Amino acid sequence: MSGNAGPLPEDRRRTILYRRISRTMNAGFLLALVLMLLGSIIAITTTETMDAAVIPLRDLAGALADARAQAVADLGILILLLTPPAFVAVALFTYVQRHDWLFSGVCLVLFAILLGGVGLALL
Repeated sequence: MSGNAGPLPEDRRRTILYRRISRTMNAGFLLALVLMLLGSIIAITTTETMDAAVIPLRDLAGALADARAQAVADLGILILLLTPPAFVAVALFTYVQRHDWLFSGVCLVLFAILLGGVGLALL
């Protein structure tokens, strides 16, 4: 049987949303964890010291190219900071697909607030 069977039931739509959000959160957390552990392993094996201060964002790419432990760990922290905005972006995308404009607007405001917070944290 082919063709469009009509809109998805609400339970199915909610399950899709939760699954997308869960995958986004899990992926962000696991990637951040792996990078922070990798940075620690690099520091231990190379006897490189890791500072309490993070590497400035403008210098991060060069430090990553040099495989500096601090840079790898800092990238993990950056990904951890960006995971909540990614979660909200996924929810926003899903609500826009569903034409749910009220929750799309709420997600858009929340997304702006989170990105503003991340922007301030990176200063």
